[in-house]
Amino acid sequence: MSIITDLEKTEIGVEGYMRCTLTDEDINVSLHGNVSEEYAERCAEALNHLSAGVVDEICNAAVRYFSHHRRHVGEEIDELMHVSVTELSEPREILKCIQVGVLIVDEPKDERIGYHVLCGCDWEEEHGLEFTILDGKLVYLGGFHASGAWGTYPSNDVWNYVNDIERKY
Repeated sequence: MSIITDLEKTEIGVEGYMRCTLTDEDINVSLHGNVSEEYAERCAEALNHLSAGVVDEICNAAVRYFSHHRRHVGEEIDELMHVSVTELSEPREILKCIQVGVLIVDEPKDERIGYHVLCGCDWEEEHGLEFTILDGKLVYLGGFHASGAWGTYPSNDVWNYVNDIERKY
């Protein structure tokens, strides 16, 4: 049985829907470029079966993203959150403040599974949250970046919250 349903060609590509187990919600799926349905299914399957370690990495990076944003916007942002989140909170609590929106599957560059996921988040309505997975590894989490799974993700990029680095601004 297919995870992705109702695939159809639109003006911007091929789109459909799936149930995302990460946040237990229905999300859109968008195929960009020459993506086979079989490859898209493998990406959807990978998203729905992220390892506990990768989910923890997503949550920890999202907490860093929130905490950095809070330092610049101020504590009034706490009123927007579905739950109270601090750097001392259980990291998975942040999932209650993230709304997964779209699984984007770009044309693969090799045999690995790679995709990125656009999300809304309580603390950053304008730029949202995006995370990118390549070959089962979290390579990016931050505001909308649109580089896809085969983008460049340097370890010193302060806007990539996968990089657990001190931000001095």
